[in-house]
Amino acid sequence: MSADRLCCWKSGEEGVVTGVHGDCTLMTRLQELGVVPGAWVRMVQHGSPMLIQIGNSRICLRRDDARNVGADVLEYRG
Repeated sequence: MSADRLCCWKSGEEGVVTGVHGDCTLMTRLQELGVVPGAWVRMVQHGSPMLIQIGNSRICLRRDDARNVGADVLEYRG
């Protein structure tokens, strides 16, 4: 799996969402949670489920759902 997918990030990594893929239901659900292209995201805890932060919100995502989120790491605080 490519590191440009949210599912491959390590805890503490931050960056920006580049795209959301998948079926319409998943895309709509993620969009309602704020997972949209251009959103700044931080991986709080990697795992299954994983915990991400977008703005002031923390969201749990299943690994399979995170595979559908394209994201570029811009900063690492390890």
